Amino acid sequence: MKTKRYSTKQIIGILKEAEAGKPVKELCRNYGVSDATIFNRPGKPVDNAYIESFNGRLRDECLNVNWFLSLEHAREVIVEWQEDYNSIRPHSSLGKLTPEKFLVLQTEFCQEEVVY
Repeated sequence: MKTKRYSTKQIIGILKEAEAGKPVKELCRNYGVSDATIFNRPGKPVDNAYIESFNGRLRDECLNVNWFLSLEHAREVIVEWQEDYNSIRPHSSLGKLTPEKFLVLQTEFCQEEVVY
């Protein structure tokens, strides 16, 4: 039976392997995660509220307040915003940590839990 809650270890494992190019369906199967929870239904933003919230912030704080002169300029501005979002700005949902610091702490915690 598939669970509805996933451990931090499962989530970090899936994200790292997905970034490396492994197929999501295979990763979900390996970690015991239902792949149905990964995909969104068209027209249902509540299926992925975290991404919808992120997209809103990106639009409101970056895209709508800048006049981009070129594609390269847009990339530079977005990268600056992304660095601020991930490395400098604390997030209340992460206990007032930056996403970067939260990932480091969670990765260290998961490595301590692994039995060799």
